[in-house]
Amino acid sequence: MSTNNYILRKYVSGSVYDLENLAKRQINCVAPKLFNDPVDTYFYYSDDNCFSESKKILTPQIMDSIRISCFINHKNILKKRNKDKLTAEEILMWTHYANSHKGLCFEYQVAADKFDYLDRNSFNENKTFLSRIYYQQDLATDFESVFSKSEDEVYTEDNFEELLKTCFFTKDKSFEYENEMRLLKYTKNLEKDYLPINFDYLKRIVFGKRCD
Repeated sequence: MSTNNYILRKYVSGSVYDLENLAKRQINCVAPKLFNDPVDTYFYYSDDNCFSESKKILTPQIMDSIRISCFINHKNILKKRNKDKLTAEEILMWTHYANSHKGLCFEYQVAADKFDYLDRNSFNENKTFLSRIYYQQDLATDFESVFSKSEDEVYTEDNFEELLKTCFFTKDKSFEYENEMRLLKYTKNLEKDYLPINFDYLKRIVFGKRCD
């Protein structure tokens, strides 16, 4: 297996909707406003006074156009494996995201250079951006202080990627066990919060212990 490949996992409940996506070899990217954690993608919910300079670049129109799909960077978890025994991280993933082990896990193998660098000058539907999550201590309990540290940074088109990472690829350190990666996509259709995209990199399907 090439070291230049990502092994990405997506744990799902196994619903008809999940199976339809599997049959079509596609995944769904969702609007950040639908995320369960209100601190996740905090920038999306912040008021006009927070990140005021950054918002001149990451405008409301751009924010409303962003759709995200979440994965687990399974290669990092495999490093902790003791033979074929599941790690604690994997058990938690099955419990939280795969309907208490009743669901499925779709595993994808993707070339690390498959997804383009995303910058503001070429922000369109043909561009995608894949990045790991950056975990911050105390983000969940003191998010204003954590994010205020970025106020002194000056964002331009040249470091637009860094601005995206700060706003959409940052979570509290308590979630670090997930080894999460996110695929960011842009859409012109602001009426739909879900964006299905082709993702034909399926390597295997893993069934939960309680899967019917």
